[in-house]
Amino acid sequence: MSILVDDRTRGVTIEAVVEGEGTDVILLASALRGAADFADVQDRLAAEGFRSIALNMRGVGRSKGPDGDFTLRAL
Repeated sequence: MSILVDDRTRGVTIEAVVEGEGTDVILLASALRGAADFADVQDRLAAEGFRSIALNMRGVGRSKGPDGDFTLRAL
């Protein structure tokens, strides 16, 4: 399941791909990679009783933010 988290104050929308139920495991892709990279890992975690949350950084998938020069930290 894909959900969108909006931070309207900063103009940022982050897409989270959530699979499974249980203790949360957060999956963060490297720069310019997406949550889709974790599809197999998420299936395996769900089979073991975990809920995984894979985040798409700004500019990947349905995540977005204001245009501008960003440092990696700002992303």
